[in-house]
Amino acid sequence: KMAALISGVHRRLKSSETPWKEKLKLGRMAWKSRRVVLPRREQVLLDWAATTLIQHYANKSALEEPILREMWLFLEDILESTRLKSLAQSGSIFLNSSFNQVFTATLSSACQPKTTQIDFIPTVLHCMEAILAQPTLAAILLSRYDTCVEMLRPMLCLAIQLSNATILESLPALLSLLVTVLQKCTSLQRQQHRHTKVFHSVCEELLAPAVCCCWVLKNHVDHSKVPSCTMSDVIVKIQEHLQQSLFAREHAAAFEKHLCDTKDSQTPGYKGVELLFQQLDLLVKNKGDANMSKTCALPAGGMEDAVLQYLPVAFNSFLTSPACADISRTGFAMLQTLCGLALPLPGENDAETEDLEEEDSMDVDIDLEDKGKVAGTAQEKRLIATRDLLQTALDLNVYRALDDTASGGNQLAWLQQVLNTLLQIPPPDTAAKLDCVRLLLDMNHHIVAPRLRDIWTCAWLMLDKAVDPAIQESQDKLLCSLLETYAKLRQVDTLLLAMLDAVLRNQDQLSVSKTFPPVTLQRWCELVQDLPIGLAMDIWHRMLNKLQEQCRPGVEKPHLECTPACLEQMTTVLCLFLLHLRLWDVNMTSPMATRVEQLMTSTCTTVISPLFKLCLQTKQMDEHLHFAALHLCHTWCQLQMLSTYLQGSKHSETAPGLGVSEEWWDFSLQYPDMSPEDWSVLCHKLLKTDSKRIRYVLEMLCLQKVKMLGMLSSSYEEDTVRRRVQNAISFATEIHASDEDGKSWDGQVTSVTSDNYPTAHLYLVCSHIGLIAPRCTQDQLVPLAHYLLQTLVSGKSCSQTAGCVTRAMISEHLLQSPAYLELLPMQEAMITAVSRGLADTVKSSKKTAVVRLFVKAVQEISDETVKDTAQMWKSVRLPAVSLQDLQKEVETNLTKDLSEEQLQNVFQYCKVLKQLPLDCLSDVSSARCIISSLAVDCLITALPNMSDCAADVKRANLVVLRDVMVGQKKTSLWQSLDAAVTMKGLFISISRLTFNQLEEAPLDTALKDIYQDLMYNLLWSVVRSPEGTSALPAYTAHLCEALQRLLEPHAPQNWCLLDGLFISAGCTMSAGLMVMQNKLKVPAAQGEIIASCTRKLSTTVVTLIERITCQQPWVELPAIMTAMSAALRVQMADAQVDEDWTPLIQQKISWLEHLLTLMQDNVQKIHSCLSFLKTAAGGVPKWQAILPDKFEPTVYSLVERVLLWVYPISTEDPSGSTSPKDLKDVTAEAEALLLIVCRCSQPEEFSTYIQGLQRHLDCHTTVCAGLQLWQLVLKEEWKDEKKDTLNKILPQLVLQVQGILQKSSSTVVVEDVLKDVVIPGLLTTAALLQAGQETLPDHVAGAALHGCLRVPLESQPGSCFAATFNAVCRVLTSLLIHHTRVARNVIPSLMACCRTLLVALVHKGRQDKAGTGTVDPADVVLCAGDFERLVSALLQKVDLTRTAAFLVAEYVSELQHGTLHPEVKKSLVPPVYLLLDVCGTHGSKLLATALDPGLREIYKTLHTDYDRYHKYRGKI
Repeated sequence: KMAALISGVHRRLKSSETPWKEKLKLGRMAWKSRRVVLPRREQVLLDWAATTLIQHYANKSALEEPILREMWLFLEDILESTRLKSLAQSGSIFLNSSFNQVFTATLSSACQPKTTQIDFIPTVLHCMEAILAQPTLAAILLSRYDTCVEMLRPMLCLAIQLSNATILESLPALLSLLVTVLQKCTSLQRQQHRHTKVFHSVCEELLAPAVCCCWVLKNHVDHSKVPSCTMSDVIVKIQEHLQQSLFAREHAAAFEKHLCDTKDSQTPGYKGVELLFQQLDLLVKNKGDANMSKTCALPAGGMEDAVLQYLPVAFNSFLTSPACADISRTGFAMLQTLCGLALPLPGENDAETEDLEEEDSMDVDIDLEDKGKVAGTAQEKRLIATRDLLQTALDLNVYRALDDTASGGNQLAWLQQVLNTLLQIPPPDTAAKLDCVRLLLDMNHHIVAPRLRDIWTCAWLMLDKAVDPAIQESQDKLLCSLLETYAKLRQVDTLLLAMLDAVLRNQDQLSVSKTFPPVTLQRWCELVQDLPIGLAMDIWHRMLNKLQEQCRPGVEKPHLECTPACLEQMTTVLCLFLLHLRLWDVNMTSPMATRVEQLMTSTCTTVISPLFKLCLQTKQMDEHLHFAALHLCHTWCQLQMLSTYLQGSKHSETAPGLGVSEEWWDFSLQYPDMSPEDWSVLCHKLLKTDSKRIRYVLEMLCLQKVKMLGMLSSSYEEDTVRRRVQNAISFATEIHASDEDGKSWDGQVTSVTSDNYPTAHLYLVCSHIGLIAPRCTQDQLVPLAHYLLQTLVSGKSCSQTAGCVTRAMISEHLLQSPAYLELLPMQEAMITAVSRGLADTVKSSKKTAVVRLFVKAVQEISDETVKDTAQMWKSVRLPAVSLQDLQKEVETNLTKDLSEEQLQNVFQYCKVLKQLPLDCLSDVSSARCIISSLAVDCLITALPNMSDCAADVKRANLVVLRDVMVGQKKTSLWQSLDAAVTMKGLFISISRLTFNQLEEAPLDTALKDIYQDLMYNLLWSVVRSPEGTSALPAYTAHLCEALQRLLEPHAPQNWCLLDGLFISAGCTMSAGLMVMQNKLKVPAAQGEIIASCTRKLSTTVVTLIERITCQQPWVELPAIMTAMSAALRVQMADAQVDEDWTPLIQQKISWLEHLLTLMQDNVQKIHSCLSFLKTAAGGVPKWQAILPDKFEPTVYSLVERVLLWVYPISTEDPSGSTSPKDLKDVTAEAEALLLIVCRCSQPEEFSTYIQGLQRHLDCHTTVCAGLQLWQLVLKEEWKDEKKDTLNKILPQLVLQVQGILQKSSSTVVVEDVLKDVVIPGLLTTAALLQAGQETLPDHVAGAALHGCLRVPLESQPGSCFAATFNAVCRVLTSLLIHHTRVARNVIPSLMACCRTLLVALVHKGRQDKAGTGTVDPADVVLCAGDFERLVSALLQKVDLTRTAAFLVAEYVSELQHGTLHPEVKKSLVPPVYLLLDVCGTHGSKLLATALDPGLREIYKTLHTDYDRYHKYRGKI
């Protein structure tokens, strides 16, 4: 039965007598139930809800909050319903035009403090979103511009409030709506005819909330909850709307009149564009709309911060808008106005500032320190705004260096006024302040020239060393900019004199001497080195005059006109200048050399000598004075020594300057103007103090004296010189032991303190290690080596800053330096120190037998040895005996665990040994190093538990042993060591590891490889030594016995031990095979012993392998396969191979087929199996009878599967279980085996193989492997029928490869496609072209260029650019060399390819390129070398007289778009010069006339350098 219909609902909804709860119930029933009779249901209910909300917010009928919330929810249900959306799309639904006031009032109410309506804001936003989603409803809601502006203000305020509220999830929806309303408002704004009204409404209504909204979104929103891209889009939309509203074309005249006119001529009562600046001024002073600040809940000072952040944006918007008619006039006036707001100039707004301070002092009561911090923060923000304004002006070239006219003079004067204001800001200086000064310098150096001295004061002299990284970076930029600017102006003398003037003016405030930060110091060195020698002499002379003015010699007593600290600073600047001068050049003229000598003499007589006299006359030591004298003296002596070295000694052969005293303090050899007695008095006085800077300079003088003695002493003075050298070195290298690690040091002499002196002293010693070590005894070198070890092993952390060094860094750098690697005495001392360190580390453990024997062995190693070689060998034998006792003890007893700290120290000692030149050590040092390492290995082997740290020690220790054995094949070791005991000990060591550690963990897999390399090199030296060979039978018998014992029926299955045994067996047979095949010449008797042991071991291995494979055919270790290969090679060499090998070979083929089902997890096993099959196949046809049936096709199929799998993944990042080395080894073995099978195959089989390779190119999954397989085949030289078979298919193959490249051209920028298809395709093309013109027709060879033309090199990813570039060059070079006739007929295509290569090089080699897709400059340099070789081949084979100029023009054109990296430009110039050689006079004139005017200057510079440095003129 049908339910009864309900009517009268609409009347009851309209009735004022119906309660609101009942109305809501009726409304929902009418919406949901079909029983309610209500015509045009959707429109009626929408009108009722909208009208109700309009009346509520118009205060005609107030609703209670629960009713209001339910009404919004009811409206949300209606708007989001499918029925209403379909009606709205058809235009059958309408919205009350006054409903926009509801949204405006609701959003405004939600912004009020302590409002409760914030809770249903999500519902309101959903309603608004639903309305704006329907074009018909949105057009009604946003029909007028005024309506949009009224709605935007509360939306902006609400966005600010939601950013700090708990309902942050509503912010993305609000931002999306805000963008929609902004777009509609901008569209309506274009239709407005009264632009002044728009300007005023934006300034008065939207400017403040819009600016604050951008500031909050940028700085105070959690990016994890709101996507940063969303906020960025909103900020951009807001800024665009403000730009179009405020800076429209119609306001251009008003802005120009307001900004540029000097007199105010505005119409009374008319508000023009000055309203914008008035609003900005009020907002900056926090005098704007106070209600908005409370409504938006902005933090204190938030309004000011927001406006300061907006000022640079407004400036950039104005400059790029039509409102800026003249960027150099109106734009600069805007800069003045906005800078006046951000950084008030003196005399401006003083009254307002004072009023603001008074208001602040009344409102908040804080202490002076906090108030200073707040003021400093506010000042920093103003400086940041000023910096951004100046940066924008510099980027857009607002200030132009005009003539000294009224306009240009006013602009320059104003910029100088800005600089004065910046310099008046009291310290501490900030990064923004330094950046502002730098930007003013970049605009025009005339701005900073009058205040250069003050700039040096604030940016260098009075700036603390310990500053924030941001301030340090800004300081480096400013100082480097100063140096570069005045270097270009050739006014370096002005710059340096300003530095000295700054020092003199602030001498009372100086306490320590200042040098440059590391980055600036590097730029300073480059500047000084590049100075013309004449200008350098002038600067030197003027700096001497400055110093002479401060150091008056006096008749009886010298005196200073400045403070000692000021004198030290001035001498420091002079030393920094002199130390980096490039003097005494081979091209120096005689007059210039004479002037240099005069300046050297003047420096000595007028400055250094008076300073020393003053030092001698003072009773109390003044550190500044004495340091200045010694530092300048050392610098002068350094220059004098350089002069002596380059120009020849002026001393006589007897070198009378050696003096009388042999003590270290006699420096009269370097500085003869002071007698040895005066030096003695001065040095004794200096040493009574505790100044580390003074001691450091004295140590520098001592080492300098050692250099001079080596240069000037004669042969008959050797004893005297030796004593002087020993005394000087003893003082300079005296080790001051300290438990505390020294602090980091910046490398400057003036920065040495008590805290960083250990670091500075170690740096001094290590930097002169090549001078010290050859002249020191072992007694002196061992403490130094021990000191170096402590810095590396202790692991103490110290404070470190950028550009500074620590003791650990210095020690690490020394161990890797070329000087250290060539000093045998230092290496011997290091081995001694390591041995002592090992003994001291383990000595504290519990005294077990193993520990006692270990300590005994390493202590005997560290004992000092005599110089006689025979006695040295005797001293090595004693610890060798102790080592053998230790190895025997390890077999039966296990010691207790070492602590983690002890293991870590042992690991650090092993790392130090790894950094020695182990392959170049002397025989005695090698023996001592081997004994120490074997002792460590025995100790680690004896541990009951193998921890991660112990495994690290074992791996590092085995690496040391391997590297010692690699170099010179230490056959003399076995004169002292027992080879059998040594190899047995290593075997015990590797066998004590657990199976899981050895087989599964990647690190321990690497450990197996290390052990295998070690055993091979060890056995190589054993078979070359008679003593080692005599121990080989005993070792072989032990190895065979251990193998047989392990495979007994009831023996435990220790696969780790089995692996170690077969590794040892395989290495032994490989070494013996070298002797049996006469690849290693040994005496006959020795060879018989080795051959007998090798045959015995091979027989044992073959027998055991048969038993293993019968019992467990699928459980095979790679070492077993390696031993099988070695045994097979031994039996082939002895011609003892029989049919017993046939089932083994067949089994390995089946095993390989099984392994290929799980390739990723069996890479090493596949490699060992391929190696064995390669050995078996290598015996064909001699051993054809032992091979199974269909051996060649079966193996070819399997190897092809391996390569099809390994080629694609070799171009990708391998997984953690597969290392690149394993893949490379598998690839090499598979390729070698494939070629062996192809060589031994019949012509019919070879043809089948080739056709199969061609089919791989048709499948997109195998095209990568197919291309690489073709490269492999084409590298081989085939003969007879196989060559004919291959040549028939090559033309078709060329066209097929070009088709593949053409298909890949659309996705050529994809990295995977490049690695898998494009690069292999180009390399295959190059290999095909090398077949020659007899094989490939001309039209086929010419088609090879299509692949090169299809590759857009400019868009290549950085990781693939070099490989792709090289592949294209190889194709072009192959075409030029092997198909010269074709190349001469396709010159346009060749030139197009060369143009693409050249443009790509310039594009990728620019300095301004940054990001993940950029190319390393080193790779671009290599590519430039490829291009040079290509151009050279091109010029030899093809006539480019008429076309070379076009390539040069392309190069010149690309240079204007960016600066090339210096190394890239240096490598690109040679090929361009080669092209200029071909251009000739005609091409040069063509370029000079055809290029654009801007490019002619670039070409002129290029051609001038070409004429000067490259062009051949018929002379040599």
